[in-house]
Order: sequence, then C-alpha cells, then structure tokens
Amino acid sequence: MATLSDGAIVGSAIVRLIAQYGQNAPGQVYTCVKSMKDALRGQDRTIHQA
Repeated sequence: MATLSDGAIVGSAIVRLIAQYGQNAPGQVYTCVKSMKDALRGQDRTIHQA
C-alpha cells in the first residue's frame, strides 16, 4: 500500500508542475524527479521485517 501511495504522491506533484509551468514543465519535472531519485539513492532501502 505504501508503494502505491508514494506513486500517487509523486504523480500528483508532477501533474501540479505541468499545470503550473505548461510547456516549460519538462525542466521542472526533471529537477523534481532527479531530486527525489538522488534522495532515494542516499537512503537505506533495506526492507525491515517485524
């Protein structure tokens, strides 16, 4: 469920950027997605089981 929620949040952010910047959105979307990707790369992505 969390993965789906994360996807919806990221998708909504991208839609907002497109609505705000129109034809100038690709650069903004790239910057936003790169920022999230870089943050995830620095994060411990190990799944911890209870």
